[in-house]
Amino acid sequence: MAPRTAPTTPAMGRARCPRPPLRWAALSLAMALGGGALPAGAATDGGMVWADFGGEAAEAAAARVNVIALADKPGDVRAEPMAITDRMARVNGRLSRSAGSQWSTLGLEVAASDTARPVDLSGYDSLRIHVSSNQARDVRIRLKGPDAATQSTGCYPVVFQRVGRAEQLEIPLSAFSPEGYCGARGASIQQTLPAVVSVEVTYNEPAEAPLSLGVGRIEFVRAGAAEAAPARTAAAPGAGPYVVWAEDFNAAAGTHLDDTRWHVEPAAAAAATALDGKGHLAVPGRATLRLDDDLAWVYGRMELRLRVPKGAAMRASLRGAPLARLPWPEDGEFVLVEVDKGSAQVGANAPGLEAGHPPIPLAANPWQDGGFHTLALDWAPQLIRWQIDGETVHSAVPTDWPEPARRAVDHWPVVLDIESAGGGDGPLLIDHMRLVQTADQQAAGRERLAKWQLARAALEDADAVSPAAQAKPRPARRPPPPARPAEPTPPPRVVKCERNRLGLMMCY
Repeated sequence: MAPRTAPTTPAMGRARCPRPPLRWAALSLAMALGGGALPAGAATDGGMVWADFGGEAAEAAAARVNVIALADKPGDVRAEPMAITDRMARVNGRLSRSAGSQWSTLGLEVAASDTARPVDLSGYDSLRIHVSSNQARDVRIRLKGPDAATQSTGCYPVVFQRVGRAEQLEIPLSAFSPEGYCGARGASIQQTLPAVVSVEVTYNEPAEAPLSLGVGRIEFVRAGAAEAAPARTAAAPGAGPYVVWAEDFNAAAGTHLDDTRWHVEPAAAAAATALDGKGHLAVPGRATLRLDDDLAWVYGRMELRLRVPKGAAMRASLRGAPLARLPWPEDGEFVLVEVDKGSAQVGANAPGLEAGHPPIPLAANPWQDGGFHTLALDWAPQLIRWQIDGETVHSAVPTDWPEPARRAVDHWPVVLDIESAGGGDGPLLIDHMRLVQTADQQAAGRERLAKWQLARAALEDADAVSPAAQAKPRPARRPPPPARPAEPTPPPRVVKCERNRLGLMMCY
């Protein structure tokens, strides 16, 4: 799988090999919060040093580091002993899936103390951590609590972060959340912060070349705290970007999507859509997958890696989130890609774009080779970019669009929608999907998300949408991609739109 994957613990309930017990050496650095003194070297300006691998604190901090080298098949992970170099705890090793592992992980875990006594971090706002990688790769950062069951399922809160040679990061603690497969088993960041026992940093994606991961100074800070140590790079603290939501599909064959996050239509497709046990979601035949409205978002980068069968048709888009939990979008969408057998195109749909801004056909359909390819959309207020395999294939400046289209783009947040029309030589395979945002993008989107949530609540409370309207079938803004001849495409339904008493456009 590409850029992310098998968590330290299995995703979506997959079987996990027993984890060896942690071995901690004697500790000379006192570590107590909410009832004791801060450790030596801790910042006094609203910060608490969790670990520092320089100066007198290095030996004590190193004694609390555990190397993580785990896979569900022997031989897929190899690690050298941990070493301290350049003020960082470092592990070198290899990470593969050659023996058939569904998941594998390599990294470091830094405990709070030699006894792993929980530390209360509920008064802190951000994590500052120095991380380095010999390759530009995603790492997973997890805050772990003392509950053994939650540890065994890997359902403590995480963020995914792209790192390079040496970066000091400041990550808002509000960005941490349990992974999608956890469902109700996941521990939220609010539940975890009062009792944290360790900070875990790992690779989870196989690589052909040897890997080297370093973890340096770790500190928890309150809002407005001064930086206790200079950054090694010019990366601005808090800028990110970091992965705020992801699906990696690393579970046993036959595992279905979490129905609290995903809606699959029709019902027969929901029963057939499942993980293939090789790190992919398999979507056979005709089906529509839609992310739940509660995971709607504004600004950032949405990325999907998928295989479209030769001769098949599919469509992936980001559609304006509905106000009243209707089974169709409000208005406006970004088409990540539309594949119709031999051709592919990208673009946007919004009022006023029909004439002067048609879909952009790609010179070649990259999925014609039958392999996996990565598509992404970067959405910022000033620029929208479509990319395939890291190459920009189209860009748009929203301020150049007609005024109705600008209103649609600036209206509500978006949700991910994937339509498979079937056909081809097998199922549509989705390797991973992720949403990446900077802290600034999250802040810019909060106001719009709040307005959308208030407007939706007001409509629901006022019963602005009648039961009869809610019962109507979902109209298509555009006909779905055509299926193979054996599966005729139904005709498009007629859509009637009018403004409600709040001035919002509603379609029936």
